[in-house]
Amino acid sequence: MNIRDIIRETDGEELAALAQFFVGRADDENAAGEISVDAFMQMASKMGINIDRDTLQQAVQSGQFGGIADMNDDKITFKSKKAAEVNPQNMSIDHAKMTMKQAAKRAANKRK
Repeated sequence: MNIRDIIRETDGEELAALAQFFVGRADDENAAGEISVDAFMQMASKMGINIDRDTLQQAVQSGQFGGIADMNDDKITFKSKKAAEVNPQNMSIDHAKMTMKQAAKRAANKRK
């Protein structure tokens, strides 16, 4: 059973939460906030989301993932907290963490 079966979030919401995780991680580490496209897609796959490069590229270009600043053939660059514009449509880091905690708690409760 996938975590998606329990919390019923859409793939887009889960990918947005994953992108926000990387934004928060970049801010925490004062890092550039980059990851290879293959690694991002692999993480999404482990979350139960099957997405190809073209679909991911289209979603990034259309602005569906506010935490992603740029994507090319090799890497994805995330917006850091300092560089990101204030946009109420973006999922906050706290909301992304809360979503992941709730998902983990529901999954743990299902196993009992």
